[in-house]
Amino acid sequence: MAQYAELRAEAAHGVATPSEGGRVKADFEIGEPSVYASVMVGAFGGVSIKLSGGQSAKLHPALLLLLCVPVFIAQVSILLYLRLDLDFKKPLFDPTDTGRDELLRLKLLMVVITYLMNFQNLMKSMHHLVFITNPITWVEVKRATPQDWAGEEHRALHWLFRAPTLAPWAFLAVGMNILVNYMVCTDSVSVILSSPDAQNAIFNSLAITFIVDLGAHWWKFLEYIFHIQSFEDFEFFVDPKGVWEMGSDNLTQQNRDIMELPWITALIVKATTWRCLGLHHTFLRNGYGARRLCQA
Repeated sequence: MAQYAELRAEAAHGVATPSEGGRVKADFEIGEPSVYASVMVGAFGGVSIKLSGGQSAKLHPALLLLLCVPVFIAQVSILLYLRLDLDFKKPLFDPTDTGRDELLRLKLLMVVITYLMNFQNLMKSMHHLVFITNPITWVEVKRATPQDWAGEEHRALHWLFRAPTLAPWAFLAVGMNILVNYMVCTDSVSVILSSPDAQNAIFNSLAITFIVDLGAHWWKFLEYIFHIQSFEDFEFFVDPKGVWEMGSDNLTQQNRDIMELPWITALIVKATTWRCLGLHHTFLRNGYGARRLCQA
């Protein structure tokens, strides 16, 4: 009862929301499903492919990363072609054109609109990056166990489904997505400003933002062709009472027995628990970050 009382108290302060079985919903949302997000979700066992007989099998993030390669090459190639086609010596406007001031204002407006349209994608990608690079994420967030992936009869393959071999694939996919979003932001300025007239400025701004959406459209195509189950409703959960000893940041004995290098986790927790600021838990834990510190 004391464990559930602590969960209710944390929920009352905006830390987390209790759910069934003592689990707590993580303060993290995937956003729009895309082929890049599928790798991150797949690292936690959230992407499955339908098999005959009503069965399903989880997809390893390494396989999902391979599905990212074609669309990543297409996106980067399109942006590089646009960059190479630009004439940087060409002036922004014709000095003899009487409507040059109005055209320049329109171009600057379309640059701002393009940045606003891409802002959510870029921020969501950065949110994904922070989530997977946080070492405590791989400790307290619930994910499929090696037994869920390969079963007990293939214990020799269990190392393929542990955090050190799953996290790099998710990191690469998120990095690829951030690179595409960054290139769109930087190249869109030159593409729009080099447009000869208002019509081209408007259509160029709309066309370059479509490049970012290719990841989502590619994933919808893969879902249909390969009968991959949608992860649109997938949610991340933490299990505080199953990971941490009550009232502390010490790992439970059960977790120490199955975790890879638990002493590294202990060092990270100790280094990120700033008691001089009134923190009694590491700020890397879900619900104990900057917003929790501000509320205190």
